[in-house]
Amino acid sequence: MESDKKDKIIADLSMKVIALSLLVFVLIIVFLIVIFHKPEKVEEQQPFGCGTAAQLHGNDSVSFEDTAGKKLFGRNCAVCHSLGTNRITGAGLEGIFTRIPSEQWLFNYIAHADKVYHSGDAYAVKLHKDFPDVEMPDFDSLGADKIKEIISYLKNARNAIP
Repeated sequence: MESDKKDKIIADLSMKVIALSLLVFVLIIVFLIVIFHKPEKVEEQQPFGCGTAAQLHGNDSVSFEDTAGKKLFGRNCAVCHSLGTNRITGAGLEGIFTRIPSEQWLFNYIAHADKVYHSGDAYAVKLHKDFPDVEMPDFDSLGADKIKEIISYLKNARNAIP
């Protein structure tokens, strides 16, 4: 009987030693993986408001020349607006010049969207109703010349891939 107890104790200890050995083995493997694993290079995400239309839409080729307006659009507008009819965060910009009251209105809206909306402007109010959860930021910090370059780009980007 006593030998049965000893055998049982030895069997229990053997199982514990085996379990502990497996645990140590797994921990060593995990440690080695962590130490020697070389992570894939992850592209740093650009902050909100940055990124080109090509990056956003997976297309590096566009059908019009590289201009300052294109670069400005890519850095400031393409995160929210496509050049097509599809919505990203804001409205798609295809046909924008047939929808807005005037080019000067677009200039004012890009520079001070909030002021244009709060002035009671009918089209700005409509945009606010169409996109109630989205507030277009003011881009007056770009300055008049850069805003005009973006507008010029939009005029010439009709054949751009959205």
